Amino acid sequence: MQSLINTRLDTIDRLLLGQVSRVDRVSIVKEVESQIYELIALKDADSISREDVLEILGKLDPPEAYLPEEGSTPERVIIARKKSSSESIVIPIAKNPPRELGRLGGILGLTSLGMLLLSFGVLILIALKNYIQDPQNFAFALGFSLIIPVATCTSGLVVSIIGVKRKFMPIAGIIASTMTISIILALIGLILFFISDKPLSYAG
Repeated sequence: MQSLINTRLDTIDRLLLGQVSRVDRVSIVKEVESQIYELIALKDADSISREDVLEILGKLDPPEAYLPEEGSTPERVIIARKKSSSESIVIPIAKNPPRELGRLGGILGLTSLGMLLLSFGVLILIALKNYIQDPQNFAFALGFSLIIPVATCTSGLVVSIIGVKRKFMPIAGIIASTMTISIILALIGLILFFISDKPLSYAG
C-alpha cells in the first residue's frame, strides 16, 4: 500500500520538476501526502486494503492537475480542501502583476514626458511672438496641448505603480510621470497667469 502512495507522490514530484520552484514542489507533495493519510485515517486501519488505497487515490486530482496551465507561469500552486468534503482542488495563487505592466508604465511615462517637452517647445516657438497681442489665446493653446500628455502620464503613473516588479522600466515610468505632472502643474500656473493678464501695449 505504501508503494502505491509513494508512486503517486513521486509522479507528482517528477511532473512538477522544472515547472515550479523546489519550495512549492515540496509543499505540494507534502500536502497531497497529508490528504492521502487523512483519507486513510477515516477508514478502519486494521482492514484497509490495496483496493481502499486505490479508491482514495482515485478521489484525488490526477498528477497532471497540479501542473501550471499551459502558457502561464504561476508562482505557486497549492492544494485546498473543501470544508464540506475531503475532495481536493488545485488553486493557483494569484501572481503579482506581470512585468509587462512595468514596461508599459515606463513607456507611457517616458512618452508623456517627451510629448510634453516637444509640444511645449513647438508651441513656444510658434506662439511666443503673438503673446503680446493675445496672451489668452496663447494660454488656451497651451492648455489644449497638455491634454494628451496629462492623459498619457496619468496612465503611465498608474500602470507603473501596479507593476510592482521593481525593475528599471517601472521606476522610469514613475519618475517620468512624476516629472511630467510637476511640469504640467507649473504650466497650469502659467496658463492662469496668461488668462488673467491683460495685453501689453506700448506708447507710441
